[in-house]
Amino acid sequence: MKIESPTDNIVRIYEDSKRIEEGQKAINTFLSENLPKGDVYLIALDMDGSALFRNRSIEAKIFLVKQLKELLLCHITPERLIVDSGTRDEMFIVFQTDNQDEALQYAEEIRSLIKGNRFILEENKDETIYLTASIGVTVAPKLADNAFDLIWSAKEALKKAKETRDTIVCMEVHSLVTVQNLLSDDQKEMLLSLSDYFGRTEESLIHEAVLRLFEKHGPMWYWGVDSSDEYKQFHVRYAN
Repeated sequence: MKIESPTDNIVRIYEDSKRIEEGQKAINTFLSENLPKGDVYLIALDMDGSALFRNRSIEAKIFLVKQLKELLLCHITPERLIVDSGTRDEMFIVFQTDNQDEALQYAEEIRSLIKGNRFILEENKDETIYLTASIGVTVAPKLADNAFDLIWSAKEALKKAKETRDTIVCMEVHSLVTVQNLLSDDQKEMLLSLSDYFGRTEESLIHEAVLRLFEKHGPMWYWGVDSSDEYKQFHVRYAN
């Protein structure tokens, strides 16, 4: 197994976070254009068993993401938006409909599409495997009216779907917590400074920090890595 260096890992995490931020902007644009027409649904999907690829190498994991995106793009019509998460095997699909049954049927089509696909374990090799996907579904404006909150709602549904895997969970109620209210004054000031420095919203920084904690990347998230040599190099290369 090829081991990813700490510096490469931090750079990849940073680039993924920027990709997610770009995706949030695209979702907000989609919302502003389509909410006047009616409800907008967001599907969040995450591959089950993808650790098999990551344990082989980061290149194998990236190749899985490439295969997944190509598969979804062949199935998605122009009026629907697909947003990827960089090297993460997590995708978001956004579309407008006032019919919840139609939205859930589409989610089922995506689940079945992935389950029936044969994924190649490593590029330029013949070994293949079948995988499944867990899916969370949410709706705007009932549960959220912006990309950050909508993604958070869908990921809460996705988290429940991951408990059993290969299933779909539709979020029915609000699940958001205003994280800023839990911060001390010093933390709020630090958050504002980071937002100004990186040119990013406070919400996106909080969202990223929570994701790092969920994924056990605590030592690498922006609020705690400034003492590491790897982060100092990354800071000079990417933050200025």
